[in-house]
Amino acid sequence: MEKQNKQTDSWVSLNIESDLKHLETVSNFVEKCMIDFSVKNPKAIFEVQLAVDEAITNIIEHAYSGKKTGEITVKCRMDNSKKEFTIKLKDKGKPFDPKNVLAPDTNAALDERKVGGLGIFFIKTLMQNIKYDFSEKGNELTLTKKIAEV
Repeated sequence: MEKQNKQTDSWVSLNIESDLKHLETVSNFVEKCMIDFSVKNPKAIFEVQLAVDEAITNIIEHAYSGKKTGEITVKCRMDNSKKEFTIKLKDKGKPFDPKNVLAPDTNAALDERKVGGLGIFFIKTLMQNIKYDFSEKGNELTLTKKIAEV
């Protein structure tokens, strides 16, 4: 883990290997960042943790196909003037744009629903803004959450 900087508008980052065993480390990192940036709303912290957990799981299982060969960078910052907490997830796995995934039919009976696809639905529900970029440097997923109580 890189040194954490508690200043507003500064990025704090963590690098992990693409392995599900690191999900708890990422969750704890996100929580600590939010608390260090003076976010006091436990519901907002939980929602960001859940969204990031889903996104990291998708990167590991799909971008890296479950192989422990890739690295994921998690960057956090707080913009107090906009009251927004932002997470950037960077990887060099296969490109994947979550905006291309259709929303699941949550009104269908459980036995009629397609397996999977709820992770992106949760991310879109929990976060106010999702931005995806792909370049020769890899994938970058940016998730932004409005924080009412900072």
